[in-house]
Amino acid sequence: MKKLFFTCIVILTYLSSKAQTKYDTCQHLNKFEGNWKYVNGSDTVRINLRKHRFQYSVPDGPVYIMDRLFGWHEYKTGGTIIESNYSFRNMQLPQMDFPHGDSVSIFFSFALDACSDTTHMIIGRVTDYTYADELKHVWATLSSDGNTLYWKQEHREGFTPSGMTLPKQFALIRQ
Repeated sequence: MKKLFFTCIVILTYLSSKAQTKYDTCQHLNKFEGNWKYVNGSDTVRINLRKHRFQYSVPDGPVYIMDRLFGWHEYKTGGTIIESNYSFRNMQLPQMDFPHGDSVSIFFSFALDACSDTTHMIIGRVTDYTYADELKHVWATLSSDGNTLYWKQEHREGFTPSGMTLPKQFALIRQ
């Protein structure tokens, strides 16, 4: 009877215990924050990037504390807005999960889990609202002076390319 009681206690303790918190944070994402702008003739792209630390938990798993860059963009041709969720750039971001819906269009993490003072590249995705809310892969590289962000995007593998609203490559200037 003692063995059964002891076994039950061990099982209940095991099931109710949580794994240690896992940290995936990077203070060097700060250098990517801010307002960025690209102008080419009548085309204008504005992007706002903001670093956010939040917790993400997996059911019956560990709690992750993460730093990520979230962003909002606006694309205009002439005076006509082609695509935008820029008005959400001042929204309060959730502390316990990823933002949902169309309120955030850009999501970045540091490249290859390499967080260091020499990190000049971030990888992530942008939502292309014009083409069926498709996600595009993005690689963004910061210039050595920190004032130019070189943006390159591609279609995700395994999906039929349906076009891109934003230019495939462009250089954004810090505002």
